[in-house]
Amino acid sequence: MEWQKTIKTKHDADTIVKILADPEFFIPLVLLVRKFLLNSNKLYRCEGAIGRLPVIFQGREYIGSYNITHVIEFERPPGVSGKINIQAIEDKINITILLQNLYIIYLPLRVYISNKLNELEETFDEKIRLERIKRKL
Repeated sequence: MEWQKTIKTKHDADTIVKILADPEFFIPLVLLVRKFLLNSNKLYRCEGAIGRLPVIFQGREYIGSYNITHVIEFERPPGVSGKINIQAIEDKINITILLQNLYIIYLPLRVYISNKLNELEETFDEKIRLERIKRKL
């Protein structure tokens, strides 16, 4: 299953890439995360739940000049894997989420991701602005 969202922004691409390169900031914006553990080398583990269905996954982040890719492997739901690609182009951000083998029992996760991307489109500039202030960028 694939989701794509293009978000227009007033912030410059360099600053956005610096902020979104932090998986602890970005991943909770698009996936369900209640517990985030960051290991070395941009490897992380996230845990959450939708209703009674647990969501547990591990990911690794790869950063290019204006491109960030997260490769994720789910423990729960089992057998699900995918990647998240973030591309900064001038005044917009392209976010693509691709998850393979996401079965119908995890329909709430599909709806959750879609809703989070729509919410992010409306609040993106404000979240980046607040994070710039926090990080003094």
